Amino acid sequence: MSSLSLALAFAALPAGCRSGEQDRVKHAVHAWHADLAHGRGSQACARLTAGGRKDFLAGSLLGAFGDCELLVKDTASMLTAIQRRFLALVVIRRVEIHGDRALVHDRDVMIPPQLRELAMPVDEPTVLRKVDGRWLLDDLG
Repeated sequence: MSSLSLALAFAALPAGCRSGEQDRVKHAVHAWHADLAHGRGSQACARLTAGGRKDFLAGSLLGAFGDCELLVKDTASMLTAIQRRFLALVVIRRVEIHGDRALVHDRDVMIPPQLRELAMPVDEPTVLRKVDGRWLLDDLG
């Protein structure tokens, strides 16, 4: 369950750039959540940089196998239908962008009460990195 906690923790994205770019960063996080929640392994793992995959795998015993897609499917299988629905309702209030990097802070994310038991606050921000025009999760915090 810790991999889902990590996934929720990086929903917190801070502000400081044009609205359009903020929206693209928010979309990247929401798309990751959707792919994770529905077990779409190849899509979810494609939303991670190599560093992001390493962080995601490090959060689970299954990570020792080095199979990102398997871990996505396993994480999705642990969610209830209600949790999947509420994961889509996570609100990202702020996005802080510095060039090709976007920071994710827990304080800037509103997580529905139905998911709070799964969320594990972390002290370090999650980082997204823009690669070839796409925002990818780089450091899960």
